[in-house]
Amino acid sequence: MGFPYLSPLKEWTVKVLNKREENPQLLSLRMPFIILVSGAKVVKSSAKKQSSKERTEELKKILGNEGEGYNGCIISNQNDISLNYQTSETIVGIDFTGKPIKVEGEINRRISTPIIESLEIDTDGANNTLKIARLKVKCFSLKQFEMFELFFCKPGMNLLVEYGDSSINRMNEPGKFNNITEALIPKGKTNDLSAYESFCKNFSKYYRADLESLRALQKTIEKSNGSYDLVAGKVVDYSFSIEGNGIYNVDIEINQGNQISLAIPINVNSGTSEGKSPAKNNPNIFEQSKNSIVADFNIDKKIFDEALKKYTNPSNDWKNDFFNFGKVNKEKKDETASTDTYLSFRFILKVLCNISVSAGGLDEAFFKFPLPSYKLSGKDTEIIPIKIHKNILASSDEVIFPNKKLPRIDAPTKPKGSTSSDADTKFKLNEKNTIDASINGYSLELDSNPILEKAENQNITIQIDGDYKIGNALNIFVKYKSVLEAWRKSYTRIDFITKIINLINSNGYGLYKLVYACPQDTAPATLIDYKLINKIENIIPYRFKPTTISSIVKDFTFNFEMSNLVAGRSIFNAQKFMKNIKNAQKDEHGEIALPDEAYQSVDYSMFSNSDGFYSINKIDLKAVTDTVQIAVTKGVIKEGEKEKIEEGEASNLTQLIQEKSTKFKLPNGKIETLIFNDNKFILDKINSEEQSTNSTLTPIEITITIDGMSGFNCGEYFHIDGVPEIYNQIGVFQITNTKHNLDKDGWNTIIEAGFRINKK
Repeated sequence: MGFPYLSPLKEWTVKVLNKREENPQLLSLRMPFIILVSGAKVVKSSAKKQSSKERTEELKKILGNEGEGYNGCIISNQNDISLNYQTSETIVGIDFTGKPIKVEGEINRRISTPIIESLEIDTDGANNTLKIARLKVKCFSLKQFEMFELFFCKPGMNLLVEYGDSSINRMNEPGKFNNITEALIPKGKTNDLSAYESFCKNFSKYYRADLESLRALQKTIEKSNGSYDLVAGKVVDYSFSIEGNGIYNVDIEINQGNQISLAIPINVNSGTSEGKSPAKNNPNIFEQSKNSIVADFNIDKKIFDEALKKYTNPSNDWKNDFFNFGKVNKEKKDETASTDTYLSFRFILKVLCNISVSAGGLDEAFFKFPLPSYKLSGKDTEIIPIKIHKNILASSDEVIFPNKKLPRIDAPTKPKGSTSSDADTKFKLNEKNTIDASINGYSLELDSNPILEKAENQNITIQIDGDYKIGNALNIFVKYKSVLEAWRKSYTRIDFITKIINLINSNGYGLYKLVYACPQDTAPATLIDYKLINKIENIIPYRFKPTTISSIVKDFTFNFEMSNLVAGRSIFNAQKFMKNIKNAQKDEHGEIALPDEAYQSVDYSMFSNSDGFYSINKIDLKAVTDTVQIAVTKGVIKEGEKEKIEEGEASNLTQLIQEKSTKFKLPNGKIETLIFNDNKFILDKINSEEQSTNSTLTPIEITITIDGMSGFNCGEYFHIDGVPEIYNQIGVFQITNTKHNLDKDGWNTIIEAGFRINKK
C-alpha cells in the first residue's frame, strides 16, 4: 500500500544508524527488555453472597483505595534475580506500590515468577491503523496462573507492553532517559499509589492514539535513540497449553488502535423512531428531508437532531449537504431533470457514522469518527484531499462531483462528405464554456493547496501540477438510495464506511483511492487518498548497506510478486489491440502498423541498468504483430478503409449526448448536466495527458532485518546498496510496515518496504 506523503528517514534516526555502522561493537552488549503491565485492581470479595446494592457500595470503597488488595501488576524479563527462585510464597509480579503479588495456599514450590519468553510487534493491521502485540509467557503452577489470569487474561483488559534495549542508553547522557513506564508515570512518582493513579489516568491517551499522545511518544522514542517503544491496548485473544511438568504456556494478543472503535454497531436504536412520513405539502424541505432519513434509516428523531447540532459543517446548516430533496417536476421544462436525491460524503461521515456514539452514551473522544484536519488558507479545516482532474465528471448516478467549472459536452458540426481521417466524429468536452455546477456552495476542486502539519515546525504542502488538481472528497455527493442500501446491509460502522468508500472509489476513474489509514507518523487513523503523494525534496536518502562487512543489516530479501500477471499480459494486450484497431494501415514496408500501446507493453526502458542498457521483449512484440496480421487476413480487422460520415451526423451526436446526460435542477434554477453516462469517454479525457507526477508504488517488496530499533514510520523512504543501481536512481524504497521480535536471542526489527518510482 502507499501513503499520501513521502518523507526521508528522520534526522535523528539516520544519526543512530550511522553510529551503529561506525561502532558495531555497541550492539554486542545489547540488553533487550520487555515489561508487561496491567492496570487491574485485584481484591478479595464475597460478591456472590452480596446484594446488588451492597456490591455497589463495596466497589466504591475499593475504587477509593479502601481495603486490602493489589494495585496493578508489573512483570518484566529483567526482574530482581531474587524473585527468579522463590523459596517461600509463589510470586506473580509486583504491584505499583512495590508490594509482591503472592499466591495464597501455595508454599515451598521453589518456582520462578512468570517469565516473558518472547514478544512480537506488528504495526501493519489495516493500513497501519492497528498495532498488535503477541506475547508468550510461562507460568509454573496452576495457582500462579490463576492469579496471573486475573491481571492479564480477561477479554478487554487494558495492558501496557513496553519494550526496547537498555544497553543503547549508554549513547545518551546519564539520566537523560528512564525507559521504565516514563510515558505514563511522571518523574519521581514510583512505588506509591500516585504512580498507579497516574498510570490509569494516562493510559487512555496512548490507547486512543490522539495527536498529542502520538507526538509525545515520538519525542520519547527520539530521546531514547530508538531504544524504547510501547503498545497500550486491550486483550483481544488469549490461550494456554499445559506441559507434562505442569508448566503453563500462555499466549496473549493485545490490540492498540482506533480501528477497534469502528467495530461498534452503526445504529443502536431500539427499532422505533419518531420520524414522520414526508408531507407532500410540507413547505420546509429540510424538515421533510430529515423526517425521510429518520424513517428510512430507523433513527431516533431526538438523537438525530442532537447529532446535527453536535457535529457541525462549514456552514453550520446541514441542509446544504442534502441535494435534490423535495424536487417535483411541476413545469414541462423540468421534466428532463432527475429527481434522485443525494447526501454529501461529509454528512455520511460526521452524522450517520456517529449516530451510534450519540445514542449509545459512548466515550466520544475515542469513538467519534475522526476527520483529518489540514491548513487551508491559514485555517484548520476538515477536508479529505484527493487527486482529481480538472475535467472530472460523474459517469454514473451513484455519485456527483460538484464543481465551479464543470465542462460542457458538445457535438461538433461535420461538413458533408467528411471522413474519419480529416474530421472529428466524436463529441468532446468544452473546457472553455464551463458551467457553475457547485451544489449549495460546495465544489470538489479546492481553491488553495492544503498543508499537512506532519510534526512541529514541519509542514507538507500537498499539491499537483498541470491538469490534475486537489479535491475535497467531503464535497462528493452520494446517491441517497445507495447510502440507504449500504446502511441496511451493514451492522458495524466499519462495514458501512467500507461500502461507501468502495462505491466512491469505483466511480473515481482510478484517480484516487480512499482507505482507512494513518496519514502520517503523528496522527491518528482516518480516511486518506493513498494515491496522493507529495514530491520528494532534494534530500540524499539514507542507504542501507547489506553487502558490506560492517553492515548493520542482518537479513535482506527482494521480491517481485506479479510474475503470473506479467506473463499473461501480452495475451490480454493482443486482444485489446485487435479491438482498438478498426482500420489497420500498412507502413512503408508493407507491414501492418501497430498502435503505440503495443510497443509500450514490451518496453522495459524504465528499468534499464545504471549503464543505460535496457530490455525489449521481442518475442511478445512478434506475437502481437502476428496476431494482428492474422486478424487482418481473416477479415476481423478491415484494412485501409475510411469511414464515411453522412450529413446530419452532428444532430445524431446531439441526440446521443441528450440520451447519455443526466440533468439536475440546480439551486440557481438552471438545469445542467451533472452526470454523463459514458465512462470510457470521460476516462479518456481525464487521462489524456501524462500525469505531472511520475510516482508509482510498484509490486516490488523488500524486507530488511536489523538489530532492534524503534522510530521507523510508514511512509518514510531510503535507498539500498546491493540492488541494481537503477532502483536508487529512479525511485526510493518506502516503508509500509515495521515489525519487532524480542526473545532470548535479542531484539530484531523487520522493515517492510515497497519500491516507489519517483523519476522526475
